[in-house]
Amino acid sequence: MTGKTDSRNRVSGEARVRMLELYASDMPTRDIAERFRVDELYVRKVASRSRVRKGQPIPAAPEPPSPPPKPRGHHLAAHHRARRGFYVPPALEPAYTRLLIAGMSRQDAAERLGLKGGTP
Repeated sequence: MTGKTDSRNRVSGEARVRMLELYASDMPTRDIAERFRVDELYVRKVASRSRVRKGQPIPAAPEPPSPPPKPRGHHLAAHHRARRGFYVPPALEPAYTRLLIAGMSRQDAAERLGLKGGTP
């Protein structure tokens, strides 16, 4: 037998890659199964799941999917915190803005809304 199998006689790691190489090289499925001490059906399932076909080269592994894009405006909270020196929760943002428009300083508006770190 070539390589390691787990408790259910499943091939793993380098042995799995070797099994797929042999399958792609058009070696009889029965011979591959005997070599790795697994069932012929298992060899065919592994090949099918790996999209390997007899007599054809092994396809390259697909690239992992890119991470999802960050939500629009994700940078604004950090920008506001750095500029103000404190964090204003989104629920309090309209009230904070109204106080600033009314002529109140950032520190006074933060204190009025009960925000920590009112002094930048």
